[in-house]
Amino acid sequence: MGKLFKISSCIVVLLLFSSAIIWFGVLGQRNPLSEAQLELTTDLSFTVTDIESISIDVDRRNREVPTITVNPKEKNSIDKLLSIFKNAEPTEDHKCANLGEIRFKLSSGKEIKFAYLPGHHEEFYEFRHNRRIFRIDRQEFFDAMNKLGVDEEVLLKSKRQREREENAKAVQKKQQ
Repeated sequence: MGKLFKISSCIVVLLLFSSAIIWFGVLGQRNPLSEAQLELTTDLSFTVTDIESISIDVDRRNREVPTITVNPKEKNSIDKLLSIFKNAEPTEDHKCANLGEIRFKLSSGKEIKFAYLPGHHEEFYEFRHNRRIFRIDRQEFFDAMNKLGVDEEVLLKSKRQREREENAKAVQKKQQ
């Protein structure tokens, strides 16, 4: 009886120990989405007064498109854009191309980059930062960018698409 008790006690201890390892292993796993949010919050810890300049490339694939430079004195408009980025939700990455890039150059010399792209849902726009992707409210993003002088149409279409549409309108006008 004593031998059986020792064996069953050892089995119980082993089961409890292995359960604890599994349990703490699951609880101890890092959540990549939470890490992404923490990293984003850390990178966005600067304030509007820390910004030296903001540049917006509206079509990164076509280098002939001029970069839009935003006056850092536009504090309310910049604050709105930063607020949108700070409230972004991490989402799953995918292979869609970025349409443009927003770069904040800080007085410390640091540069923070956000590559933006349309989301796969009408209500969201997305941006990439440090090889992670986040989603933001599309209309809020358009409104904030509009206040910075970037038209919604520019955000949605590449330069080539806009040129084709302008050429088609010019041809229609000539035909009339």
